Amino acid sequence: MRTYKKSRRERWLKTRQKGFLHYILVRSLLGWGVTSAVVLLLLVYWLFDTPVINFAGLLTFIVYVLISVLRGCIKWVMMEKELKSGCSGQLNSCAE
Repeated sequence: MRTYKKSRRERWLKTRQKGFLHYILVRSLLGWGVTSAVVLLLLVYWLFDTPVINFAGLLTFIVYVLISVLRGCIKWVMMEKELKSGCSGQLNSCAE
């Protein structure tokens, strides 16, 4: 259990060094939002023979993108809190 937390903290520190915007764009937006929206739209197209480019498709894509950005922001804050609590409030000593 202890090694899991340590490796998780080390991975988060590497991710954190790349920055908030990189995390949101790569992990949240491209990694979850756009990918999920495209998969869902393609499934709807194949299963129901519905055109992908329509108002419902565009709305689905926009909603997934917005939710993925919100999800990324929430995850960032949660990981920052976890890092601070694991370092007894001394964030700089953990990062070094």
